[in-house]
Amino acid sequence: MNGKLYLNYIKDHIEPHLSKERPVILLQDNLAAHDSLELREFCVEKGIHLVNIPPHTSHILQPCDQVFFSLKRCFSRLALQCQFLRDYVLINKAKFPALLKLAIDRS
Repeated sequence: MNGKLYLNYIKDHIEPHLSKERPVILLQDNLAAHDSLELREFCVEKGIHLVNIPPHTSHILQPCDQVFFSLKRCFSRLALQCQFLRDYVLINKAKFPALLKLAIDRS
């Protein structure tokens, strides 16, 4: 990930959902790609408030850890099943969507 890819991701996946009635707060870690002048200027222009999570933040305060906790637990249960292991020994981009759907359906 670099700054250009990250900005393009924000433009493609967040910008289409922006509205003046609803402010957006973007929580992000301290990856160097998340801190560029171009990104900050874009966010100011679009009304996106950037909030960086401090380095070495406990997993209890990490938003993604909290949101995806049940999905991770379900994935762990699935990984223990023999049929699952035979089908998904190597999880590549082609197999991941089916795996994610299976985990979500079972959570």
